[in-house]
Amino acid sequence: DIGCNDGYLLDCFLALGCKTFGVEPASNLSSSLSSSHRVYNEFFGYSMAKNTFKEDTFDIVTANNVFAHTRSLGSFARGVSSILSPEGVFVFEVQYLIDLLDGCLFDMIYHEHTSYHHLEPLIQVLPTYGLYVFDAELIDMHGGSLRVYCSKEPRELSESVKEILHDEKIKISTNNGI
Repeated sequence: DIGCNDGYLLDCFLALGCKTFGVEPASNLSSSLSSSHRVYNEFFGYSMAKNTFKEDTFDIVTANNVFAHTRSLGSFARGVSSILSPEGVFVFEVQYLIDLLDGCLFDMIYHEHTSYHHLEPLIQVLPTYGLYVFDAELIDMHGGSLRVYCSKEPRELSESVKEILHDEKIKISTNNGI
C-alpha cells in the first residue's frame, strides 16, 4: 500500500493472509505501524521502486488518495508498473474532478494537492507508463472520488468505465455546472 498511513488497509490484507508491504514517507506514521508489515519510510517513485523492490513483484498495489499529492505522476506510475506482477492489479483512488467542480467543492482544494483527475485523461496517459485502466467506480469519499483499476496489459473496458466516460462527456460538453 503506497501512502499506507496508519496501516489500516495493510491490516485488512494481513487478516486475509497476505504478505504486506507499505510505503509511508511520514516517519511518525511509519514507525507506529505493526511489525507484521514491512514498511519503507520513503516517498514512492520509480527510483525507490527499482532500488527497494529489485526483484519483487506484487499481485495487488494500492494507493488511496496519493496521486493528488504526487508531484511526478510519471515516476509514480512507472514505479507501480515496475513492481506489479504480470497478472497484478493496481487500485488507486483520487478525488473526482467532475464532482469537485460540479458541486463547487472549493473547500476540498488544498495546497498540497498538485493534481485533480477524471477518467478520460487517466485512460489516455497511463499506458505511457505501462498501466492500462480496465475498471473504475465512483465512490462517495471526499465529496466524490474515483476508484480506478489498472493492469499491465490492456483489457476490455468494463461497463462502469464506459458509463463514467459517457457521463463525463455529457457534463463537460454541456458545461453542466462545470
